[in-house]
Amino acid sequence: MVRRSLLALLLVGCDPGAPPSLGPLGRVEQANTADGQADAVFGQTTLTSGTEPTVVSANTTHSPAGVATLAFPSKLAMDPNPLFWIADRGANRVLGAFSNNAFAQLLAGQFSYSQRLPNHGSVVGQQSLNGPTAVAFSYEQVAIADTGNHRVTLGYRSSGFPLTPYAVFGQHNRFDLANRNDGGAITAETLAEPAGVAFDATFSPGRLLIADTGNHRVLTFTITGLSPANTIASECLGQADCASGLPNRGGAVTADGLNEPRGLATDNNIGDPLRGFYVADTGNHRVLHYPAFASKPDLVYGQGGDFTTAVPSKGGVTASSLKSPAAVAVDPADASIYIADTGHHRVLHFPKGKTVADRVLGQPNFNSGDPPALASASRMKAPTGVAVTFNELFVADGGFSRVLRFRTCDVKCNDNNPCTDDTCDGLGNCQNLVRTHPKACAPYFCDNTTRSCARPCDTGHPCQSPYKCLNGTCAIACSTNAQCASVGRVCVDGFCCNGPCDGTCERCNEAGNEGSCTPMPEGPPRPGSRCGPTGLEGECGLRCDGVNGSTCTIARQGSACGTESCADAVVSMRGTCDGAGTCSASKASCAPYGCDVAACRTWCRFDSDCAAGASCAAGVCVVGVGGAAAGGGCSYDRRASGLTGLIVLAAVAASLRRRR
Repeated sequence: MVRRSLLALLLVGCDPGAPPSLGPLGRVEQANTADGQADAVFGQTTLTSGTEPTVVSANTTHSPAGVATLAFPSKLAMDPNPLFWIADRGANRVLGAFSNNAFAQLLAGQFSYSQRLPNHGSVVGQQSLNGPTAVAFSYEQVAIADTGNHRVTLGYRSSGFPLTPYAVFGQHNRFDLANRNDGGAITAETLAEPAGVAFDATFSPGRLLIADTGNHRVLTFTITGLSPANTIASECLGQADCASGLPNRGGAVTADGLNEPRGLATDNNIGDPLRGFYVADTGNHRVLHYPAFASKPDLVYGQGGDFTTAVPSKGGVTASSLKSPAAVAVDPADASIYIADTGHHRVLHFPKGKTVADRVLGQPNFNSGDPPALASASRMKAPTGVAVTFNELFVADGGFSRVLRFRTCDVKCNDNNPCTDDTCDGLGNCQNLVRTHPKACAPYFCDNTTRSCARPCDTGHPCQSPYKCLNGTCAIACSTNAQCASVGRVCVDGFCCNGPCDGTCERCNEAGNEGSCTPMPEGPPRPGSRCGPTGLEGECGLRCDGVNGSTCTIARQGSACGTESCADAVVSMRGTCDGAGTCSASKASCAPYGCDVAACRTWCRFDSDCAAGASCAAGVCVVGVGGAAAGGGCSYDRRASGLTGLIVLAAVAASLRRRR
């Protein structure tokens, strides 16, 4: 009866009809977060499907933006089949499903499962939605960030009555309005593109937190029982007051400011030192933790502990860097957190209180951040939502129009060994089973002796089929994308590549890294591409720097340029770049001597060793009457003295007699 009563939550007052039976989900055997493999998918037919469905139904999702599970651990622990919610942004609706069934049984925002128009294609109303991006669930209530309507709707359940949203924030508690900031000034009662919601039980009575993204702030509202005490915010975090809405308070990045905050998550574990809430401060490429009863954060993720920087991928793509994170979730089992690192196409797991991740989902390692070409059980594309129960993690994989489910394993069971299958049994005991070829090592095998991936490959450590060992790297040579389809890759530079690898300074056939998109060595860009405007293509102009694969940089001042050469007794030396695109090189005449590459000769054996018009006499190049040298940058070899000098004088005298 309780489950059925939820069916009408936030609906228009009519039953949308029972959804069709979808059968089992796509699954991966013994998958869990330690393996990095999703075991179920919602919204697509298989784990390798990633295009947006053309038909809207009860078992499809369309660029889902957010997911939510029960916010309170004490109640969540009692539910063996937890309910989770999906903010199905592209279909302008919110879906509810039970984890073990994994097909929609609850609906909000549309009259039926086959509709998708914003606000039902007409005007905004009590039961309509427009591009919802987040949802929160507190067992008795559901809050929806109705982003396109600049509001948050709040719904509840009650036996015997039709169930609809009973309150709305951001529009003066009126369901017929959808104006950004009420069409006027920013106040404690207005919203602009809200993209995050969360229930907070830290306070008594409880609170509703709203990420007011367009106004760069987080608002808090008091909720008493099943009704809001007031639709006017009691606190406006991220701004100096509730009438301001500038990013970072209109100034530099600090701990007090916010820039397009989105995801919110609360730690409602009683007695936890980190009890409080987290904010995905998307525009500042960080996640902040606010302690209970505090209005200033005490912990920052993604910026190396610095509250005054907002650098995307700070320090490169690492276990501690973030790029446009859009969501965060707290694990009720141990208060660790999961962050949807949207710009790096991954989800990171951080142990409680630590700002360096110990697990990554969606990428093969902590240093990869490129989008995948194809969907799979282990790759994601721009994930924007995360939610976690005691046993499951849900990820809104918006780029592939789906929601992924991972079976979580307690952190203590993860031995950080890619060659073990880390699982928890029914009694909570850890099992670290040795595997000889887990997907975590693919395309390499595991070395059972070292219990690690056998890299590099060699005759004793082959590659998994269809990969071949080349220069110590497992790779697949190709000429068409079809040859790479079985491994979920695309053909680039003659190899099945782990990404599109179309950056100006990237290639997928670098020796020793075949099949992996890597920056090109320092020098010219990819054939057919150009670094910048005409006139800056030379050695000292815009060029690949050997580090950044997507853009070119101008050659640094002092770097070598030009070539050493010798022509017509003039030697050209290598030069240096001036840092502005010009090569400064020097030349010198060697006459009467000739030159070798980059150096003047200082003695001769034959006339060909001398400059034009000069001849070799006893090791000395002479020219003209009396053998006078014709100016230049090189002098006679001082070793040509004594007897050698007498021989030279005799040769000159003989020359003069012949001329007479």
